[in-house]
Amino acid sequence: MRSFRTLGFLLHFLLILGCDIGNEVQSERSALKDVPTAKTGDTKENPGTVTKGKDCEGGIADGASVSKVFYKNPSEAFGGTCLTEMRTRKCENGTFKEWSGTFTAENCTVAGPASCTGADGPIASGSFEERTRFAVASV
Repeated sequence: MRSFRTLGFLLHFLLILGCDIGNEVQSERSALKDVPTAKTGDTKENPGTVTKGKDCEGGIADGASVSKVFYKNPSEAFGGTCLTEMRTRKCENGTFKEWSGTFTAENCTVAGPASCTGADGPIASGSFEERTRFAVASV
């Protein structure tokens, strides 16, 4: 019996709380009716309005961000790996802000294997040089 009273009290309390919250929401909605909204063509003479900034190069909209992969180094030794970092920058009123991050190389290449030196000159890595050796210098 006691649990039903507690439940009834909680429901009654929540209903009262819900009404109070509903009244607060309603009064905030009423207050928002008087807030002016920005319209196309608004000018500085009409304070409190929002105007669209200029787009950046490449048709990037004002307020939009672009991303690009940058590399730590422009080249790496044979067997190495090009480390990457995704960097972003934002368009603000026709001007791009600085790139985020620290990597600066726009391209990276990993060097190929070194050539070996053979009897007749350089031999490409992975190639073979064939030699015939004799136990005696003359027969």
